Amino acid sequence: MSNETLQHDQCVLSTMRHDHFQDHVGSPFQVRVSDDTTCTMTLVEVKLGKVRARRKFSMPDGTSMETREQPFTLFLEGDHGAPIEQNSYPVTHAILGSGTLFITPHGRKKAVGAKYPDHHDHSMNVIYQAVFS
Repeated sequence: MSNETLQHDQCVLSTMRHDHFQDHVGSPFQVRVSDDTTCTMTLVEVKLGKVRARRKFSMPDGTSMETREQPFTLFLEGDHGAPIEQNSYPVTHAILGSGTLFITPHGRKKAVGAKYPDHHDHSMNVIYQAVFS
């Protein structure tokens, strides 16, 4: 785990750094797809972007945001079947806590036991990404 001690009720996933997630590659995240549907996605990779100077932006609602010095992308592997749509979803992790992440389908990976590794084979797992810029 990173140098900081994370407490479940104090964490917001969207504000975390890459090293918080790096320690949890291979662990499951629960993604609430609808009021009655939750799916499990496994964190398979944390990929760092280029270090850059921070920039501050004004938002339409009058608030401001800053970009990250160290952007990164989470790659999550979903269960086989049709992918969920690109959207913002409530996400929970047993240790890291919860938050809302913008998740985008990124590709497919042959699932264990898949017979036909093509794009129409629903036995292929979907890879998703969540970008932290």
